[in-house]
Amino acid sequence: MVRSQSITVNVSGPPLSLSVKAVDVKSGKELQILFVFDSLARKTPYSAKVTEGTSLTFRFPKTISGLNFVKWEDESTNPERAITVSADMEIIAYYESVMVSVVGLIVIVIGVGGLIYLATAGG
Repeated sequence: MVRSQSITVNVSGPPLSLSVKAVDVKSGKELQILFVFDSLARKTPYSAKVTEGTSLTFRFPKTISGLNFVKWEDESTNPERAITVSADMEIIAYYESVMVSVVGLIVIVIGVGGLIYLATAGG
């Protein structure tokens, strides 16, 4: 008499590659930006191995160190993004420099003997 046996094998494919980076939209230069990835702080560039079907959330700052978030590589403009991994993926957050202009400037200099000099410049 031959007994049959059943064996359950969980087969999962190889881990998939996830790459996350931030890029200056004008120069193409890669940036180091702190972001939140599934409730953990990370820094670009970042890479990980993930399982197919995994749901992930990314939250990038709207503004940081003179840079404004512009868009993702898929053209969406919300700095918070949720994805489900289905293949190797490269996630790119695009930033642009913020232009700062000085309208007026006041300089106070305390000179020898405690004299205060006041100078203004700009419009």
